Amino acid sequence: MDEWFLHEEDARTRLNHTVIRYDGEPMFIAIEDEVAHIRPLGRSSGWQEIDWADRRLDHSSPPLGFVNKDGTATYVQRNPDRRWQASVHDGNCVVEVINKGDCPPRLFDSRAFGDMIKGEYPSYEEARDIALGYNACAFSRHLAVDNRERLWCAKRRIGIVRDGEIVRNVGPQS
Repeated sequence: MDEWFLHEEDARTRLNHTVIRYDGEPMFIAIEDEVAHIRPLGRSSGWQEIDWADRRLDHSSPPLGFVNKDGTATYVQRNPDRRWQASVHDGNCVVEVINKGDCPPRLFDSRAFGDMIKGEYPSYEEARDIALGYNACAFSRHLAVDNRERLWCAKRRIGIVRDGEIVRNVGPQS
């Protein structure tokens, strides 16, 4: 960690209740007094105490994109006016679900969110098969396929797969 945090109150203000990386792994952080409490995403137990100035704590914003959770692909991007808070949490990001579905509960504190940060996605073929049984599934940080075999880049439909071929979008975004 750099010398960005002048003192513990600065660290608490900027990091408390956000998603950070610790030793490369996505974690949820809560800071009390001079101790940071971290735990893996998607778990309510397993808290471990670290010093808020520990150099293995990476407070930079992690890479964002599609999160595969609860049978759909949700695109997450930073809100441009996130102000003083570092890293990411549900208050400084914008989310959009493919096919205008509901945002899965506890998206930011889920193993699926951690998989997105680490860039772990199924192959296109696996994603297509998953999407056919649900709503949608991402196969990369910025690409997803829905249950009608439409392709999405970020929040926008870009084409459809017909007979194994990609057909570029020419109609309205639906």
